[in-house]
Amino acid sequence: MMKEKEARQKKILSLIAESCGDELLSTRVLAQSLNVSEVTIRRDLQALSGAGLINRQHGGVSVITTPSRVQGKAVGIILVATQGKFSHPFYNEVLEGADQAFQKLGYELSFVKTFAEVDSSNAIDELLQIRPIKGLLVIGELNSERLERWTQRVDIVITTPQSLSPAIDAVLCDSYNGINQLSHYLHKLGKRRIAFISASGAGQVRDSRLMSYLASVKELGFEDDPELLFEMEHEFERHPINLGKTGAEHLMALRQPPEVIMCLSDMIAIGALQWLQENGFSVPEEVGVTGFDNIPESEFTFPPLTTVHAHKRLIGRLAAEQLHRRAQNMDDPPLRILTPTSLIIRKSCVPVPSN
Repeated sequence: MMKEKEARQKKILSLIAESCGDELLSTRVLAQSLNVSEVTIRRDLQALSGAGLINRQHGGVSVITTPSRVQGKAVGIILVATQGKFSHPFYNEVLEGADQAFQKLGYELSFVKTFAEVDSSNAIDELLQIRPIKGLLVIGELNSERLERWTQRVDIVITTPQSLSPAIDAVLCDSYNGINQLSHYLHKLGKRRIAFISASGAGQVRDSRLMSYLASVKELGFEDDPELLFEMEHEFERHPINLGKTGAEHLMALRQPPEVIMCLSDMIAIGALQWLQENGFSVPEEVGVTGFDNIPESEFTFPPLTTVHAHKRLIGRLAAEQLHRRAQNMDDPPLRILTPTSLIIRKSCVPVPSN
């Protein structure tokens, strides 16, 4: 049933695209062409309109070619998120920064899609037929196969906060230095037994933050105990809070628990805080907890979360501005723009007075 619906909607998109200019294609014509009821067509049109693929008007549907598209000023955004278009707190702020910058530069944001919504060559072709764009911003980490589907079809692709190809412009977050700043702060507090919760296979951001933690263990003389590194095969995007809970449970069951639990992200740290509170551990008196990203929720945990601030809106703005520069200078070499990080000290990891 679902396959029939998808096939029918693809055919609807094809028929609309073949219609002439701004001429309306009526519901009745579509129903007759596909040999289904007008009620069925209306439901399909509602779904396609909600997905941003068509423009509905009284009497039917049409493809409206706006002046900005004619001038090559339309752009799209792909979010590498699995839980929904606007449910990722880090990406939301990047998206806001990019959207504001695109508006100032005179670009039309033609679509915002998750990678799962357009995860095949046919789906991309259909979207670009209806919503042609000059440039694309990819927020998150696409694998090389998925990325190539876009680079073959779109003139300009910018990626953030990871570099997905040396041939493509990227705006990055200085994750390595962020963990280094946090490690030096913990060292000044006198902490030496530092754990780290990570997700195996979570990509470049994970690799950079984990490498910095491991380097800090050697550089600052933290206890070099393999049991303090907790990693697990995990759908990081889907269940980071559960990862934090599982990691905290494992680490606090060690014969010698850690003094501080560092987490790959704020969402993982929120899960760790929840487990510690549910199981009677006092934070930061018995164990400190730190995150990374400084998402809005981190300020309102109990206790508020010590974390590393990533300049998310700046990342989005710089990515949009680089897309604009690339449009004007297509032959320039690809750039990697590195944005700074800063330490945010809150009550989840602060000096604890001795009894």
